[in-house]
Amino acid sequence: MLLKIQDIPPEGLDIDERIPAGGLPLGSDVSLEGELEVHLHAAPVKGLTLLSGTLKGTVRMQCRRCLQDVFQRIETSFHAEYAPLAFMDKEEEVQLALQDMDLDFYEGDTLDLDDLFREQVLLALPYTVLCRSDCRGLCPTCGQNLNAGSCRCAPPAWESPWAKLAALRNDKGKPHGLSH
Repeated sequence: MLLKIQDIPPEGLDIDERIPAGGLPLGSDVSLEGELEVHLHAAPVKGLTLLSGTLKGTVRMQCRRCLQDVFQRIETSFHAEYAPLAFMDKEEEVQLALQDMDLDFYEGDTLDLDDLFREQVLLALPYTVLCRSDCRGLCPTCGQNLNAGSCRCAPPAWESPWAKLAALRNDKGKPHGLSH
């Protein structure tokens, strides 16, 4: 979505937009399912362009354990500040203050807001995606989805990390290095 800076009046501009499902690429393992609703307020303040708003939509991801599709409804609010690149003096070295860390820059007279929207959608996603809290995942041998049913594979052999120490304890009293 493009926003022309000169189109923003001094009192601000309210924008309601719908981004279609394919209109905002999110990555190889995440996609929009349906439209993303954008409610945006843009206002010029002291040479900066302030943006605030909300994003609402549904995102499709894969369960981390069984790889089934998971649909997550998101609703997030955001606030961003933009300044023209000319705002920074390129010749002078400047130490940034904490409030400067939230400042983004643009060139020309147009803001491309797709990166802002993409960032906000990805930040709204859960860290670990599960289809359900008790997801059993996939069989490591045959790949069967264990939520759908059991497989016929033998359970993987598991050896305790303490097994070697237990063997040493059991060999106590036997001479080492000698074979009879």
